[in-house]
Amino acid sequence: MQDKRKDAVKKVIAAMTVGKDVSSLFTDVVNCMQTENLELKKLVYLYLINYAKSQPDLAILAVNTFVKVNKQGGTLKYNQKTQSYTKKSPE
Repeated sequence: MQDKRKDAVKKVIAAMTVGKDVSSLFTDVVNCMQTENLELKKLVYLYLINYAKSQPDLAILAVNTFVKVNKQGGTLKYNQKTQSYTKKSPE
């Protein structure tokens, strides 16, 4: 199941990078964040960064989900993941 989600999000990211509007998939993509697969989380994060400006209300909900999911792994693990994500975020 996780591989199918990862492949689907990869296709969404690929479409996004060539300029296609995939903002209608915002909720579906963000729901994929609830996984232990770090690669899938990073893909969701890339999507979130791209569409946060155009859908700020949904982005806030997504960030809350992101924080909740990452805190489940413990504080140290949460801090490491957060640092990993923030180092990769564009200005």
